Order: sequence, then structure tokens, then C-alpha cells
Amino acid sequence: MHHQIMRSYAYRIGPPKGGFTLIELLVVITILGTLAALVLPAVNNVRAAAQLVQCTNNLHEIGIMIQMYQNRNAQAGLFPNAELLGNYNYRMAPGRRDPGDPRSLPERYGLHAYFAERGYTDEESSVWVCPSAPQWMKDHGNTYAFTTAKMYEKELEINRAGRHWAVWENYTLFPGTPGWRGPFGPGYTVPYEDRQYPHVTWGGAGRNVLFLDGRVEYLRFGE
Repeated sequence: MHHQIMRSYAYRIGPPKGGFTLIELLVVITILGTLAALVLPAVNNVRAAAQLVQCTNNLHEIGIMIQMYQNRNAQAGLFPNAELLGNYNYRMAPGRRDPGDPRSLPERYGLHAYFAERGYTDEESSVWVCPSAPQWMKDHGNTYAFTTAKMYEKELEINRAGRHWAVWENYTLFPGTPGWRGPFGPGYTVPYEDRQYPHVTWGGAGRNVLFLDGRVEYLRFGE
């Protein structure tokens, strides 16, 4: 009887069968960590590529709006001039105000507002927001800058020979004071150390650009 009790007790306190030792557990954790380190860059690259494609599609749609405006304009081929767009290249979505600036009014300037007023787009359309833009810029409802250059008020045919930008991904400007015409001073420029590149892929950092002739190209910085 005594031996039977001892055998039963030894059975209960013996090493668990089918479990992991500490070393085995550490090995499994190391393997999983290695796999994650290998997979994560690929996942990030896929996500970055998808965002780049979405941004390209956005600019193609904005290009269609520009073409619609040019076709309906009495002087076909013109681009909205600087005065109509508020004399500043980057604006919040129409109707937005800056909660930190008591002078701000509902935004009524900028390419987004100009086309929304004419029924080419909605005030809250997601077409004007690149998914890879920083959150502070997304909060403005618009992440794209646009040209206010005087030369772009000429007929489009004159400008087709050159590489003239119409709309591009902003990363250097804070939005102009909503409801007010510019130009605005240097305080509206994003400090160099705070700038975030629109896209960073395996091909390098760059941004999408919509040209006046309707082309959309991805331009790496330095090109």
C-alpha cells in the first residue's frame, strides 16, 4: 500500500507530458519574430503600393473635372485663375474652418471649393484626400495643392508642350486661412524637419503629379 501511494504521488508531481520547455518556447518565439520581421516589410510595401494607386486614381478624377471645366468654359482650355482660387496653392475642403484661428471663415477658395460650387465634385468627396498623407492634412479634407501661376491662365494648347503641373501632392504648405484670399506669408510653410513625404516605396520617396494635359506621373524627389 505504501508503495502504491508513493507511485501515485510521483506520477502527480512528475514533469508534464506534451508541454513546452522554456528553451522550446524561446525557440518558437524567436522563429515567429524572424518570420514577422521578414513579412512586415512586404506587407508595408503592398500597403504603400495600394495607397499610391488610390492617389493616382484620385488625381485622374480631378483631371476629369479640369477637362469638364475646360469644355464648359466659354474660353475652352483655360485653367481657373489665381484670383478665383484665392491666390494660394493649398486650401482646406470647402466649408471648413480653422478652429485655432478666430479670423477664419467657411472655406470658399481653392480648386476643391471652386469645382464643388459648379457641381463637379462634392464638398466632402474623398477624391481630394490621399490615403498616405499625414493625419493633420487629412483632417483638412484636402491633401492636394494646385497651381495659381499666371501662365496657366492661357489656353491649354499653349502649355501642352511643357511639363506644367496642375495639381500635386502637398507636403510643404499649411492651408491658407479659410475664407480669405492670399497670398500668405512664410508662416504657412511646413518646416523642413516636419515635412513628411507623400509616398515612400521600394522605388524611393516621391509624389504624384497631375499635368495640365491630363497625365498623372509619379515623380521621385530629385527628378
